Amino acid sequence: MIKPEKVDYGLEYLIAFDGRVHTFEDGCWVKFEIKKGGGNQGTTARPILLIHASCA
Repeated sequence: MIKPEKVDYGLEYLIAFDGRVHTFEDGCWVKFEIKKGGGNQGTTARPILLIHASCA
């Protein structure tokens, strides 16, 4: 019998933010870049999170 793959819904929710840009009223903005981390099979891969921000 094949066991279904365990899904980490928290990680999937975080990854859904990839590419999202939030712009604030004062002209500042924040861009999220989130990818699944590398790693060996059988180990927990951590997400890679980069946040780009600018303020006018």
